[in-house]
Formats: sequence, C-alpha cells, structure tokens
Amino acid sequence: MMFGFAPFLIRLGLRLWLVCFLLVNLIMFIGQKTSSDEIAFQSEPDGQHDLYLMDIGHGFIVRLTNTPALEIRPRWSPDGQRLAFAANPDGSWDVFVLDMASHQLERLTNTPANNNLPTWSPDGQSIIFESDRDGLKRLYIMNVDGTNQRPLTYGGVSWSDAQPSWWPGEEVLFVSDRDGMRDVYRLRVEDGVVSRVTYDNTNDGALEWSPDGRRFAWASERDLSTDGCSGRVGFSQRCLLHVDMYIMNPDGAALKLTEKSGGYWSPTWSPDGRWLVFAGEVRDHLQLFISSADGGELLQITHGDFSSTYPAWRP
Repeated sequence: MMFGFAPFLIRLGLRLWLVCFLLVNLIMFIGQKTSSDEIAFQSEPDGQHDLYLMDIGHGFIVRLTNTPALEIRPRWSPDGQRLAFAANPDGSWDVFVLDMASHQLERLTNTPANNNLPTWSPDGQSIIFESDRDGLKRLYIMNVDGTNQRPLTYGGVSWSDAQPSWWPGEEVLFVSDRDGMRDVYRLRVEDGVVSRVTYDNTNDGALEWSPDGRRFAWASERDLSTDGCSGRVGFSQRCLLHVDMYIMNPDGAALKLTEKSGGYWSPTWSPDGRWLVFAGEVRDHLQLFISSADGGELLQITHGDFSSTYPAWRP
C-alpha cells in the first residue's frame, strides 16, 4: 500500500497550541539560539497521531505525515537528515524512515509483530528497536536499510526489554523488568553484556543520553503519588501523576528536574546539551515543556485539548 507523505504549514490561528507570545517567551527563556531550533514530535489535533516539526526560533509548525495510519515516536539520524519512527498502516507497528530532503519514505520492518521505538547508532549505519516478534519485547538491531535484523537481548519468558537509547559509543541504555521492577540497564553492543544501572523499588523508563554521552535523562516513579490520578495516561499500570524527570550525572548523583504535580515523560536533549524538552500531563493531556538541563523553571511550549508528546530535537 502507498504510505503517503504530505508536509504543510499549520495555520497558528485555529486550534492554537503554540501561540506567538509563547514563542517570544521561549526565545527569551533560552536566551540564545541553540545549534538547532527544530523539534519533531507526535500530536493528535485531528484525533489521530501524526508527526510534526516545530521551529521554536521562528514560530513555524510543519505537519510531516498525514495518512490513515498512526505515526509515533520519531527519532533523528545523527546528521539530522532522516527521521525514524513507528507507524501502523497494516495494524501492527513497524519502523519507517523519512528522508527530509527527498520526502521519500522507506519501510524497514514488515512483520505481524510490533516493531517500535527506533534509535540510531552514532554513525547512522544501524538502528536498534524494540520488537515482540518472539512473544515478549526484546531489543533488535538492523542495518539502516532494514537488512540483517537480529536480536540483541535474550532472556526468560517473564520479562521485557524496551525503550533503547544509543550512547555516543557502543553502549545502549534500555529499560527492563528482568529483576522485578522496571529499571535502567546498559548493553554493550559488541558482545551483548548487560549491566544494571538503577536500583530502585519503583519503576524507571523513558531514557535519553545527553549528546556528549556523560549524562542521561529518564522518568521515575520514585516519588509517585496517586492522589487525584485521572488514570488516563498510563505508566506501569498507574497514571503519570508525580512521575518525574531526572538526570543522572557522571558522579552517579541524580538531579530531579520536575517538582510540580503532573507526570513527565519522553525527554530529548538539545544538541548542545543545555536544554531538555519532554512531555508532561496537563488536564488529562500530554503537552511539551522545556527546561534547562541544570534544573529550574519549566516552560510549556504546546497547548490544546489533545496530546503532544515524544519530542525529538534535531541535531
């Protein structure tokens, strides 16, 4: 089947979710131009998830996909010229890559199983993704053209490995419940050796390495509260209320970025490592926020009676 690609500018007057004064505040909030001002993300202003591109420096939002399928969880190639994501044109999820220059779309996986959450190798030649083709979620790797698909993690029949994020080297962070709770693990790609990174009595998830590979951001339930939980947005069978964003520093200390009521999810770093954009729950919907990587004030950058989530800052 044809899988269409239809980019067009969204008029910022109708269902307004990034208003002009907010853009001015955002530019003042950041203070100076970063190496890239463009963020890809998924949103559902018309009721189904498609991919969009936000230029936070100039106030443009471009719609990248417009098909009967759902397109979710975008991730940029290291050169910023291609966008990997998951879509379900046949019902199950598969990995696709969009070339931003030619607007050509390539399908990399085509199985009855779900293939999701692609992440690029630092050299742009391989993609790791999660797949349940063997019954439970495992990490798989493939060439950038979709060939040579093979498993990276193995295990018993009772746990899942998911949410990979490739370090700027030969290691991958991922989330697994192989020891009971969902914790962060590190995988050495060359030999498959796995080591545990976080040891919490709560669930962790939504990982993203910093561009220099010295820190990573993640979401954690360690301060979870369920009071007033709407139950609309799930995180380990519970809502996102008081699921917070953290940064793991090189010394092993965790910096908490969020303190306010509401859950936070799916972080992405600016190319210079100074800023983070992530999703947070606002009145039963997810919206995008920006924060300094050193902590401090949050600024909401999307609005609407629908969700916008899974941001990916363009290199």
